[in-house]
Amino acid sequence: MFRSFIFLALFLVILSGCSGSMTKISEADRLVRMDRQVAGLTQEQIFFGTLEWMEKNFTQSKNPVSIFDLDGGRIVGSGQIDYPCRLLGCINKKGWKVVFDMQVDAGRERLQTTFRRIALTSPPSGQREDSQTGMRSPVWSKADMDSIRPLLEQLNNDLLRSLLQVRN
Repeated sequence: MFRSFIFLALFLVILSGCSGSMTKISEADRLVRMDRQVAGLTQEQIFFGTLEWMEKNFTQSKNPVSIFDLDGGRIVGSGQIDYPCRLLGCINKKGWKVVFDMQVDAGRERLQTTFRRIALTSPPSGQREDSQTGMRSPVWSKADMDSIRPLLEQLNNDLLRSLLQVRN
């Protein structure tokens, strides 16, 4: 009887700990937006600096930039980073990737970045050598977004540092 009670209590603790990771998020929660001031840089400097940065850092495809609008100051590139698994989370998400579109709107001394179409891809399954990716699915849990968001913010900070080096 006592052993059953301990098992039930342990089960409830584990279940309640996992329930936060299963919280579904809305489409709006899948967007990550940041506005930054970039003192001393023109729209063109920000635009071309961002273009160069994307071409250097988004190397998983031949053409990482899908939208290139100098007049509007908008660039959209497709990027990929490793999924930030830790401890037990690596059991089922080891080797996964986070794929996304990074939209940058450049203005005079202003940089607005929006990460959208954020999704997870699993490694290829099976032994087929021609298989490039496994399953792809939009991020749907709050726990996944909470893990991914800091990495996207860091990516934007890397872009910002690169742009500030242009100024100096």
